[in-house]
Amino acid sequence: MAAASAASGLDRQLALVLLPPRHLCNEVDAIRRDHDKAYATWPPHVRLAWPAPARLNSESVRQDLATALEAVDAFDLSLSVGGRGGGDVGDGGEGDGGAGKARGRAMRKRGEGGGKQKDGRTYVKAIPTHDALSNIEEVMRAIRSVLPEVEDDPADTPYHMTLGQCGNRASAAEFEQGLQREEWVWSVTSVALLSQKNKGKFATLEVLPLAEGGGDEARSAADGSSAAESRGTGGSFRAKF
Repeated sequence: MAAASAASGLDRQLALVLLPPRHLCNEVDAIRRDHDKAYATWPPHVRLAWPAPARLNSESVRQDLATALEAVDAFDLSLSVGGRGGGDVGDGGEGDGGAGKARGRAMRKRGEGGGKQKDGRTYVKAIPTHDALSNIEEVMRAIRSVLPEVEDDPADTPYHMTLGQCGNRASAAEFEQGLQREEWVWSVTSVALLSQKNKGKFATLEVLPLAEGGGDEARSAADGSSAAESRGTGGSFRAKF
């Protein structure tokens, strides 16, 4: 399937993420289409782990992870626009955080982290509120109970949903001011395991429901099929303007 790194045990073609519901993905993608260099590679998402452990290629490991996540309650995720900083560009354009503190330091050493990238780009992001961050951390504890090699979120690139990149901070501020929405809120009912084949777009490999969540009612934005045909990580959606 995916090319794994024997040295690290991580697979750059696997990712654990939170996906918005399909209709919200469409709205976010309308923004990302002209602003995010990762638009053709990634669906809108909040990254939890990328690269993800190669062990997730095993069905038994995925079942263990599913069991751990079933103990975590579904929750409302609120993301507010206003966080700007460096993203992870090591994959050629994903632009999200989600690595551990040690990896964050390595990224900065390579010029891939921090407030500006080596190509001068500034990221525009939607950042979780404090309460939502606590819920994400609970999900991460469940993930690490099965996959301890998954590290904590780094302070310099907190969990977020990337909206795009700009040439400098002034243009990023102008971009933010032009957005019609300041907050995205949806009910998270599951975690998605994404995979990438042949350098294409990351698509849903498996949906791992949370407690009181289904995962069957909403389609992942990763592969473009209808909601009735597949499963996703989104639930209900409430717009905040």
